[in-house]
Amino acid sequence: AAVTFSTVKGTIMSVFLGVGRQRSLWKLRRSSSMVAFQSRASASVTNTTTNDAVAVTACLNAPRIRGRNDDALARYPTLHSPGGLLRAMDYLGTVTFALTGSVTAAQSGLDVFGASIVAMITAVGGGTIRDAVLLTKAPFWTSETEYIWMTIVTGCVTFFTWPHVLEWQQKRQEERRREQQQQQQQQQQQ
Repeated sequence: AAVTFSTVKGTIMSVFLGVGRQRSLWKLRRSSSMVAFQSRASASVTNTTTNDAVAVTACLNAPRIRGRNDDALARYPTLHSPGGLLRAMDYLGTVTFALTGSVTAAQSGLDVFGASIVAMITAVGGGTIRDAVLLTKAPFWTSETEYIWMTIVTGCVTFFTWPHVLEWQQKRQEERRREQQQQQQQQQQQ
């Protein structure tokens, strides 16, 4: 069976449409449950249909929150809530990816600007693709600029400190070799 371009394109489109359809159904179910919750809450106060209509209108006309819509994450890291701990781990992961991107760029011979750009792409690239391509919304770092600043600072610091870390590793390896040689000499003398 010959595989044509249109077959592959149709398969890819059906996958993306399926993901989009599932997401929109999830959003519809979520908004319906919010409307049902708000209507029950308003019905418990008074039994008028006016309150139900107001609750539905308020839910449907609510302003969209820019950036990520994560209910579980706090805006900044704290130790007082699980969302704050999740945000702290998110920051740690971003800094770690920026560090690895900057080290790779520096070892490839890029300057500090190139290392910072590669660090930024490495750290926030996956989330950007997720937001822009799959979720069709603005990338998260457009409203949460601390991610960009974290990656730039991490890229610059890593670029300038990495040679010192390499020198320290080489000195440490030499010290270990000397210690091993001394131990071997002591064992031979005994």
